Amino acid sequence: MIRFAKPSSRRMLACTAAATVFVCTVAGIGLSVGMIAGSNDTSPVPTGEYVRLFIVNLTMWGPMLLLIAWPVSVPLILVLGILAASVRVAEPPNSAADPT
Repeated sequence: MIRFAKPSSRRMLACTAAATVFVCTVAGIGLSVGMIAGSNDTSPVPTGEYVRLFIVNLTMWGPMLLLIAWPVSVPLILVLGILAASVRVAEPPNSAADPT
């Protein structure tokens, strides 16, 4: 059963940092897929260029996209981090039908 509890400052900071890394990674992967799938170039491209594009999108353009859209992305990341820090998993109460 999931319940909510007030998180500690350290847990809230760690979960917000993890949410930031997760959202930046998803944005970088999405940009890479969009750039590769949206290309109309028919000439052969070496595999190294795809790897370079992926690394650059993951490390530079993914976070940059989030900074460009900061009025939406910053509150979303903060809410996601605080929500993840507040969630606790509790053991379900024993039912009366349980023979143990």
